[in-house]
Amino acid sequence: MTILTTTTHGLLVDVEPGVLGFIHNTEASLSRLTRPRGIDFHKGKMIKVQVLSLWSAKKRLDLSARALIQTPWAEALIRYPIGSVVDGIVYDTPGSILVELEPGVDAIIKQADRVDRIKVKAGSLVRAVVVGVDSAARQVALSQKLFHDRTWSRATAILGVGATFSGVVRTLVDYGAFVDVMPGFSGLLHIADLPRRFASDHRTHFHLGDSVDVVVLGADPSSRRLRLGLK
Repeated sequence: MTILTTTTHGLLVDVEPGVLGFIHNTEASLSRLTRPRGIDFHKGKMIKVQVLSLWSAKKRLDLSARALIQTPWAEALIRYPIGSVVDGIVYDTPGSILVELEPGVDAIIKQADRVDRIKVKAGSLVRAVVVGVDSAARQVALSQKLFHDRTWSRATAILGVGATFSGVVRTLVDYGAFVDVMPGFSGLLHIADLPRRFASDHRTHFHLGDSVDVVVLGADPSSRRLRLGLK
């Protein structure tokens, strides 16, 4: 089959006289993310594909070059054991989060395993724990919640009540300031926990990016947020 033209979303292919086919970018190679560098998809090039479906409305065949490429799936069980922490790139978010761990190895974070406060979109980097491998669907199951539960559990050993840090003011609000105390962890310096001279007009004492010495007064596991006071 011959490539007629390339578009933002994929390749238009001449299947035979009067019959057109379309290869979406996600079906052009092993990678689900973008058309990969180093692969030439120029007009007039011959390409081998597999028919996925017939789109009757546009009288067009949906095609896949990816389906004919050998994938590294056979080694996925070895490289992605259950319980391991992995990084991946989001390529779709239809309720669940669809992730590419590497070209040819897809993963899913189901709705129940998402952390809703963490917003992701196509292209976002995510970190999660492997909780299963579906050989039939050729898909690795991941859990954001389990990863962040583990991270919080480890962090509370460091972020215990009485621990002191030099943090950075990230956000100012009417009721205080949010302070980053370490990567991935922030706390609220509430005006109720400030000395009176600060609480009366905290915006004149704290500015975005300021370094501030704080002490942990409490921790809320449900929100993963710390209650802070001035050291």
